[in-house]
Amino acid sequence: MSVVDRRLHGLDLARYLALAGMVLVNFRLAMAVPAEGEGWLAGFFHLLEGKASATFVTLAGLGLVLATQRQGWWPASVQTWRRALFLMVLGLLNLTLFPADILHYYAVYFALAVVWLRASPRVLLASIVGLAACSFWALLHWDYSQGWNWQTLEYAGLWQWPGAARNLLFNGFHPLMPWLCFFLLGMLLARLPLSQPRVQHALLVLGLLLIGAGQLTEYLATMALFSGFAVTVCDPREEYRGAWSVPGAKVVSEMPDDVVTAFRPDRRSCVVALTHDPKLDDLALLEALKTDAFYVGAIGSRRNNEARQERMIEHFEQTEASLARLRGPIGIYIGSKTPPEIAVSIMAEILAVKNNGLPWGERFYIRLRCCCWMSRSAISTRWRARS
Repeated sequence: MSVVDRRLHGLDLARYLALAGMVLVNFRLAMAVPAEGEGWLAGFFHLLEGKASATFVTLAGLGLVLATQRQGWWPASVQTWRRALFLMVLGLLNLTLFPADILHYYAVYFALAVVWLRASPRVLLASIVGLAACSFWALLHWDYSQGWNWQTLEYAGLWQWPGAARNLLFNGFHPLMPWLCFFLLGMLLARLPLSQPRVQHALLVLGLLLIGAGQLTEYLATMALFSGFAVTVCDPREEYRGAWSVPGAKVVSEMPDDVVTAFRPDRRSCVVALTHDPKLDDLALLEALKTDAFYVGAIGSRRNNEARQERMIEHFEQTEASLARLRGPIGIYIGSKTPPEIAVSIMAEILAVKNNGLPWGERFYIRLRCCCWMSRSAISTRWRARS
């Protein structure tokens, strides 16, 4: 009689590596070692910060589904609630000694996860997107520093209901917004045939290279991080890099075309130019078009993008065929005017292309709006000519 080993041994290794990364980052914080630096060790810690924790939360959600997938909903729920209760008691006891405890956050993740325990992949995906959107809205409208003393890392009102709820929901060490997204992502991944090599290859981290470190880039980078992208921001202009405020994104100062070459985009990568400066955008876009990046685009009006293509054809020996993959103006039409709204439209188009195109209804709507705009422009031109 043979026994089939269904255990995913790589999952244990991934848990160990994520836990080791979290321990190293927390040790650096506890020793008050400054984050600035140019050496390989500073770069190593920058690589770990946030990513190790997000990986561990994702693996927790994945492990929950794998551990309960052969049980009925009620027995699986009771088992999950017991685990949540144990983590909550242990976490609250630890919180009296260590203000950076994260176990009580995990307790809430597990307790709430019962709602999605038998949810379909579509429901899980919609929940992740909705929660990420709420998290982004909260960052724009709520005060993230409320309750915090950043010098001592003490949180005022932590043991009172308003402060405890705010800390748990929004601005604690691992608040539900957005960290529950990673837990639900793990539950979604557990629905996939993880033992198949093709699925394992497809799960390699998506990469997003943003050229320009302005306000729009900050909004787009935030949404890309929530969507599972590893974000690199390139801007040789020191005044823009100095004002950068989005944690989790790697910021580099080299010239964009050199960064694209070093970045080596593949079919899981996209390159977006956001500076409005031809000296920074054009060469980088040309380098990106030589790669397998699934999305290459630049911000700007229709007229500016037509001028960009004319420059590339005239000065860089490009053809209409070689520029066919260059997207512009980028973003799905939603009538966006402010930087956050423009970032939403760009991120929506990137995700639509990644997921094999826009639905036919959206394509029809966008074409209809374009036809209406062209008709309105033609009528206005004729009216002015008659006047």
